[in-house]
Amino acid sequence: MALSFLKGLGPIRTKQMISKLESNELVFQLPLNDLHHIMGISKTVLLQMDRQEAMSLAERELETCEKQGIKVHFFSHDTYPRRLRQCPDAPIVLYQKGTANLNARRVVSMVGTRSFTEYGKEIVQDFIEGIASSDILVVSGLALGIDSLAHSACVRNAVPTAGVLGHGLSEIFPKRNARIGVS
Repeated sequence: MALSFLKGLGPIRTKQMISKLESNELVFQLPLNDLHHIMGISKTVLLQMDRQEAMSLAERELETCEKQGIKVHFFSHDTYPRRLRQCPDAPIVLYQKGTANLNARRVVSMVGTRSFTEYGKEIVQDFIEGIASSDILVVSGLALGIDSLAHSACVRNAVPTAGVLGHGLSEIFPKRNARIGVS
């Protein structure tokens, strides 16, 4: 988890770094000079990482996850969504609250406009009702509009759904979507 808090490194560079090391822990244990020679990452970037702060943030985040029943999926673990792992810039860590199978055999993504029409609303509802017994996971951004409609329809029709948050765990945006009950 601490890897995701390292400043100056994104998911691509972090994955490159740990692929060249024997263990993830070495990112935090090796002298910066060694990391520079192994990785070829500039010392300026390495100095930005602040490994101690990343570890502290990870410890607090892990505590929060344990208290709130949030599962943590590291990109190399079997529980990490295999389809997402194929994206070079996929996040290092995913957080999950609920029971949705993130590696479901069939997944559909529903993303749409914030300002939807009645017709759009009907299409979403009809689609979700149509797949209700098909064991399909519906994934969306839990944003205003079509995304929220899709998640709400899934909850009403007992269709597995996953809301992907584009920000931290501390809040759902928009706040009113917290009541949808996505799992």
